[in-house]
Amino acid sequence: MKNNLIIQDKPLVLISRCLGFKACRYDGTIIEFEQLEELKEQFNLKPICPEVAAGMGAPRPPIKLIALNNKKEIGYIFNSRWQLKTKKLRSIIRKYLRKYNQAAGMILKEKSPSCGIKECKYYRPPAKEVKGRTGGILIEEYNKLNLDWPIIDEISLQMPDSKKKFITDVKNYHNNR
Repeated sequence: MKNNLIIQDKPLVLISRCLGFKACRYDGTIIEFEQLEELKEQFNLKPICPEVAAGMGAPRPPIKLIALNNKKEIGYIFNSRWQLKTKKLRSIIRKYLRKYNQAAGMILKEKSPSCGIKECKYYRPPAKEVKGRTGGILIEEYNKLNLDWPIIDEISLQMPDSKKKFITDVKNYHNNR
């Protein structure tokens, strides 16, 4: 019983599943994430992967973020044509954000078209070269829902000051609910 109370007292943090949990990346790999055990001590981690949940599987063709008609879209090139998967991906992401609305933070895979915070490459079809960088679909939906949980990417989490600030911010957010 005491163990359950300890787990419930830990802040819930959503984390990209590819960061040490499961081989769910487009190429079927997993990212070794050295800080995972330390984070498990601090937080109740809930791994998420919008791409696999949207039925894209692993391995799969690499998806790209594209700007189309002034909207962000997610897709991949198959038989020389863009195959868009945005509607299903947005739906899955909204379900995650609503289902886990008690979350106190998120740790996301930077540069991921679905989960990246700010460094996702985007393209403008039919061109295949990078046109700029932006946040992924999850961040766009997070902002639409006016969420204010602390968020960080796995790269920033490796910087001691950023990691310390994130942990403090998550605990404060959790305790002030």
